[in-house]
Amino acid sequence: PAEPEPTEGQPTETEVPPECPAYYTETFDEPNDCWDFSSPFSVTEVHNPDLVEYGPSAGYFDIAASNKEEMFLYFFNEEWDYPTVVVEAEVVNHAGTNKNGIVLACYVNEKGWYEVRLETGGFFQVYQFNAALWEQGENPYTTLHQGGAKGIRIGYDRVNTMTWVCNDKDLTFLLNGQELWTTTLREVNAGGG
Repeated sequence: PAEPEPTEGQPTETEVPPECPAYYTETFDEPNDCWDFSSPFSVTEVHNPDLVEYGPSAGYFDIAASNKEEMFLYFFNEEWDYPTVVVEAEVVNHAGTNKNGIVLACYVNEKGWYEVRLETGGFFQVYQFNAALWEQGENPYTTLHQGGAKGIRIGYDRVNTMTWVCNDKDLTFLLNGQELWTTTLREVNAGGG
């Protein structure tokens, strides 16, 4: 029998094992077959990968880097194509420094994505990543916004809840339940992981 067409607001499947649900909470207790954590996408070259460790462990997705180079590692779950994306993450700084951050991305597809970056020092940025520019060796990031992250809990072992909402042309960033930024784009590269 033919599969029913997805209705608006429902994700479409892109060859996912049947045990992987479209909507779920990732607890990072252990590796699973629904999300490949073995090979991150990196915008920058990682010169010594032996100094970088990452993966799910005991309820966290840990990234530990003992190198001094600037890195941008992305772990995408692209198994579903969502017309609307809400990604929420509880993030904890276990490094003790304010020179790291976390990124949440939406509408990840062959053209790029939209991301919000939260720095542990108290700032955030919103970017559009253009895959065509990156493939040409140009800067793929277009700044959509930057500012202070009012309400951030700074310091070692402090928990912050980030929420990134991509609803058609509307992008919204919330931190610890407070809306910090929202906009409506004229054109949007909607749909994706």
